[in-house]
Amino acid sequence: MMDDQRDILDQIDDVITWDGGSDDAAVWTADERQQPDLLPGLASIVDAARPTPEAARAFAERITAGMQAFTEALRPVAEQVTRTMQAFVESPGWRQLVEFADSPEGRACIEAAERGEIEPDPPSCHCLCAATHRDRMGICEHDAVDEIVRVSPTVGRRQIPVCGPCRDAQMAEAR
Repeated sequence: MMDDQRDILDQIDDVITWDGGSDDAAVWTADERQQPDLLPGLASIVDAARPTPEAARAFAERITAGMQAFTEALRPVAEQVTRTMQAFVESPGWRQLVEFADSPEGRACIEAAERGEIEPDPPSCHCLCAATHRDRMGICEHDAVDEIVRVSPTVGRRQIPVCGPCRDAQMAEAR
């Protein structure tokens, strides 16, 4: 038998014990995998503290009060978002857009876009001219025609859409 096979059998023997009642009966003895502790140390703190039912109830009441205070603090924000969305939906511009989308011309336009008959607008240039070629400001055409790879310490490797003049300025600077 090869050494690799012997190693595997040894590992199996480490987790199986043979039941003496039969030649082919085995019992699995390996430790069962446990779920990861999502709040490390919490169980040991709770076990060590052995809180009384009153202490647990007081803790739950404090958590509940904190959640209620948080909810009340966010209520004005939620109400403002609701008012803003309502004003947007009721605005003349939104109504005109909905009416156009429901018109025969609008439906035809939407269906043509869905069939791929309408070319989408090109993406915008995102080269950050002031940081990448500040000596040639004002050359940006704003419509991307290519992509340049940038590596950021926070987001890693990214493809950045750029217009032709910005791409050329960055390539010249890289030389």
